Amino acid sequence: MTKIIIICAIAFVVLAGGVAAIFLTPLKDKIFGENKEKVQAKKEEESLNSLMEITFLQLPDVIINLKATNSKPGTLKASFIVELVKAKDKETVNHLKPLIIDQFQTYLRELEVSDIQGSVGLERVRQELKNRITNLVAPIQIRQVLIKEFLIQ
Repeated sequence: MTKIIIICAIAFVVLAGGVAAIFLTPLKDKIFGENKEKVQAKKEEESLNSLMEITFLQLPDVIINLKATNSKPGTLKASFIVELVKAKDKETVNHLKPLIIDQFQTYLRELEVSDIQGSVGLERVRQELKNRITNLVAPIQIRQVLIKEFLIQ
């Protein structure tokens, strides 16, 4: 009986050692699948393909009067580019341009000059415009709203 236990224990140790050797050495890649280089190359190709899907849609220029501060109104001239995740969505978003421009103007007219000064102000505007267009065109994915021109007078 003890011989059987000893034989089973030795067999278990050999088997466990073999399994550990397979999983802890480069052999596991050959036995169980792709190696790291192939996986990395595949990820890079997928990333490149997703970048090639990105498309841009130029929106018409927006010229609006900003809220008056200290009885001094300001004028904003801005142009925006919408970055879409998928090229196939460009036609749909292009069709919705009038609604997008309306959303942008509604938001921008409520701003004061002090709200949009500096990089923090511009980033806040960019995020708000992205949120508004995302809500409007959902489920289409908007990557970001780019500011092409932003002049305040």
